[in-house]
Amino acid sequence: MTISSTTNRNGYTGNDTSSNFDYSFKIFQNADVLLTIRDTATDTEEILVIEQDYTVNDAGEDNGGTIDLVDSGQAWLSGTGNLDTGYLLVIRRVLALTQETDIRNQGDFYPELHEDVFDKITMTDQQQQDEIDRCVRLPETVSPDDFDTTIPAGIVGQNGLALVSNVAGDGFAVGPSIGAIEGAQDNANAAAASAIAAAASAVTSGDEADAAAISAAAAQASADEAASIIDTDLINDLTPQLGGNLDTNGKEISDVAGYEVVINDNLYVTGQAYGNHQTTLIPTGTTQTIDWDNGNSVVLDLDSATGSVTLTLSNPVAGASYIIEVVQGDTTARDLVYPANVTFPDGSAPIISTSLGSVDIITLFYNGTNYRAGFNQNYS
Repeated sequence: MTISSTTNRNGYTGNDTSSNFDYSFKIFQNADVLLTIRDTATDTEEILVIEQDYTVNDAGEDNGGTIDLVDSGQAWLSGTGNLDTGYLLVIRRVLALTQETDIRNQGDFYPELHEDVFDKITMTDQQQQDEIDRCVRLPETVSPDDFDTTIPAGIVGQNGLALVSNVAGDGFAVGPSIGAIEGAQDNANAAAASAIAAAASAVTSGDEADAAAISAAAAQASADEAASIIDTDLINDLTPQLGGNLDTNGKEISDVAGYEVVINDNLYVTGQAYGNHQTTLIPTGTTQTIDWDNGNSVVLDLDSATGSVTLTLSNPVAGASYIIEVVQGDTTARDLVYPANVTFPDGSAPIISTSLGSVDIITLFYNGTNYRAGFNQNYS
């Protein structure tokens, strides 16, 4: 016969309907067929054993033949003995790489015998080409002289190491571990979560005291560790995001409903910690809303108010501290009227300093229901 087809494999997807499958290529003997099963759920493969897992029919036929699966309770068979759903079956022609035909000088000439030898050579070529086609290869336009595809010996016997291009870009090198790469991504996410605001305030009293200190927490988690581990083998993530909880050496930074980011342990900042300071609010009538979502501190200028200003405080967060710097008008002194859930020591709200242009500081701690207020007056 001639070998006019390059087909040397057939594939099937299990659906619990059959245990008999065709192969469409010639084989010389039953052992020339190799069957492999893949579990699509785990991507694990198993090479089947002839007679134990399958039998072969029609060896020697030009147009191929069939195989029958043997039901021995294998995991890839259904209860009816058919190829089960979720499994792939591949039938390949795999010949022994030997040549056992002995042709003697001046011996009898058997054309069919010679043709079988030529056919086997061609089949072997197709078999080898099938394996070559499944290998990692350089593109056609890249010369083997420009990139050495030899795998470094240092990766042998190691668990979880990545294979990366070397510094020169002309071959492979042993890269970081999978754990190091995963940790690098966590560090990048932590860097993106830096600038986390948690307001804290402290007010000092006395004639010589400066204006109350306004502080907010900002956590700057560095990605230096990631850079030192993976060097130039990973591309910097310029827009990292916190897609889930971030474990920082046993502590967590997490996304919680109603909050931007939650730090589930102490926060240590070596530099200054600060939050957003709202734009100065200038009431032009007798009401003013302060939205804490815009920042934990605000300046309230009463110069344009037409009377005592009634405050509305919106979007507080339990456990947060807030500061209002009140600037008295330059023409007429105005007072403030507080929400019912703002409480002062002894239950009495102080009167805003009446000196024109004077500055008062009101500090507020919100416990989830009420604001506990502090008051310092008449800053110069």
